[in-house]
Amino acid sequence: MFEDENRSMPETVGQHTIERTLGTGGMGTVYAVRNSVGRVFALKVLHEEFAKQERFQSRFQNEARMMSELGEGHPNILEVDDFRQEDNGVLWMRMPLIEGIPANVSGKRWITLRDRMDDEGQLPMSVIYEVVDQLLDAVSYAHERGILHRDLKPANILFSENGILVGDFGLAKALKNDEFRQLFHLFLLDTNVSASSAPALEEMEGDLANFGHTLPEAKSSRSEARIGTLQYLAPELRSPDGDDHSVQSDVYAIGLIVYQMLTGEAEPGIGEMPSSYCDVSHEMDEWMSVAMARRAEKRFQSVNRMLKEWRDLPDFQKTNESDELSYSKGIEDIQSQTESENVSETIHADGKRAVQTQSKDDPSEKSFFNQETNTLSDNADSGSVEGTYEGEERKFGGIDFVWCPPGEFVMGSPAGEVGRNAGETQHKVTFTQGFWLAKNECSQSDWISVAGINPSFFKGEDLPVERVTWYGTQKWLKKMNEDVPLVEGWKWALPTESQWEYACRAGMQTAMAFGNTLSSRQANFKGDSPYRSDEQGPYYRATVKGGTYEENRWGLCDMHGNLWEWCADGYGDYPEYESINPLGSFDALYRVCRGGGWRSEGHLCRCATRLRGAPDGQFKDVGFRPAIRFETNDVWESFDKQITHEIAKSSYGKIDKEGRKRREGSFNFGIALVVVIIIAGTILVLLHQW
Repeated sequence: MFEDENRSMPETVGQHTIERTLGTGGMGTVYAVRNSVGRVFALKVLHEEFAKQERFQSRFQNEARMMSELGEGHPNILEVDDFRQEDNGVLWMRMPLIEGIPANVSGKRWITLRDRMDDEGQLPMSVIYEVVDQLLDAVSYAHERGILHRDLKPANILFSENGILVGDFGLAKALKNDEFRQLFHLFLLDTNVSASSAPALEEMEGDLANFGHTLPEAKSSRSEARIGTLQYLAPELRSPDGDDHSVQSDVYAIGLIVYQMLTGEAEPGIGEMPSSYCDVSHEMDEWMSVAMARRAEKRFQSVNRMLKEWRDLPDFQKTNESDELSYSKGIEDIQSQTESENVSETIHADGKRAVQTQSKDDPSEKSFFNQETNTLSDNADSGSVEGTYEGEERKFGGIDFVWCPPGEFVMGSPAGEVGRNAGETQHKVTFTQGFWLAKNECSQSDWISVAGINPSFFKGEDLPVERVTWYGTQKWLKKMNEDVPLVEGWKWALPTESQWEYACRAGMQTAMAFGNTLSSRQANFKGDSPYRSDEQGPYYRATVKGGTYEENRWGLCDMHGNLWEWCADGYGDYPEYESINPLGSFDALYRVCRGGGWRSEGHLCRCATRLRGAPDGQFKDVGFRPAIRFETNDVWESFDKQITHEIAKSSYGKIDKEGRKRREGSFNFGIALVVVIIIAGTILVLLHQW
């Protein structure tokens, strides 16, 4: 990578304190930073010589806007959450700091797909399926909004705790023919580098494309930077007079990435297909030949079509014989929805189309919450709501709840726990008041009875509802409090994070509610990644209905896996002292999710694992389970005010003339920005379903 080794690291950028340098490129540097309230981010800072030039300022701003819009709408696209130019001219954008996932070597972490490919060569088929499925879904989402990536490669695919993140959208847009050469010579003039001592044009091209990574490339020599960019360019782009980037150029790059994961080879030889190196089907070879066709018009004409055919490949189909399904009560019910990988993934694809079609015609969130809800037949009686013993079950509003008694426990994880992440500091928590927690995650039928529509990716009345925002759960709970009122002081609410972990552990202090190991015969998660066990179980790639798996000691189902669950709290650091009846705080950008999901690896399903999510985010592996909590009236009034304030300042109060929601930009550009994309005369407003 082309670096200026004399460039010193500043101590601060705006309100951010710089902790270390993550990577430096020809146009900028990425730092790990901590803000004024102690939260850690990755900060991408444009080099001073470029920050002074309007052309580079504009491109930097465009990239920030693009990644903000795409990232807030798709869980597998890295989101920029802030952008600013300081009074001293420093220009930066801010993103989450991606820590990666544990590698197969103790103490090491894979940050990017490049890291894992360098270590393992050929990747396991289960890993390939998940990475490619999420990559295609993310790129298709961008293409549908008129945005090409132009620089897809393994180093731009990051590993997070909940799947991959595609980064650096739009960076390669400037890297074309005359425009790129103009930028190259501009760089020489502005940095006083002579043409004779400057890097080759191809090397500089790779360096410009590499700039902007949230985390550094595993390899960063000049030749590797050049190869890392040019290698993934489609054939029609490689000559100076080549065609412009297109959907098919992104298709080609994805095809090569898949080929490398399957074979461990850099690129195919003449006539070589994946089956030359590994045991894959003829259909996989055909899929690859279309993806990497030398002529653009012979490739897949859309990434959406590429994704559909990927999901139909026999390489990923599942047999699900009866003896495999007999290990847990009720597991036979899964057969109807996941008899084979093909059936499961058809539901996967068709379900998504159904959701997207529905979103275009559905009324706004406000309107369907104003509809009359169905009468709930079994309102709580007017007597005491309080339970009497741990695990006691009672119905409220037709939903089964389990009593979690007063008590104390140690929250967080010990230093030696396998899979432990930062932010799991152990501390004692005491509850002087018990609470009720739903036995199962909220079902689609229970959600629809109040909200009137079903946002779920996987359809089924008995399946848990997902793709619900934190804001949406608050509206659902508010409606339940109106329709199913309880004795004074008791209300429908999300559990606090401490209540959730207390209920999950159910008196246990092990990593899981079932002990210190977990296989997918005990919970619905990524079965080829068990926790501290060699027992690989089934991986269904879908949600299952409540009661399919073993309960914990208090009778709660799916506290590990199936869906991540929203908690009331804002995401923040734990106290290092004892807490008594701690309440959730709203003073944070993100909300807490707990429990792991159907596509999570085993270590992410631990009792102590924490995930943060944007409160207006929709994810097909995030749902919730309601609680019934007792608080004093002044506490509830304070909560109501905070929730009302949070929703009011979110996109949920902003409805345009067509009734579609859009989010206000979070950028401080000094002027109000209205982001409108015009494609073929149609104005597309970026829509958030609740």
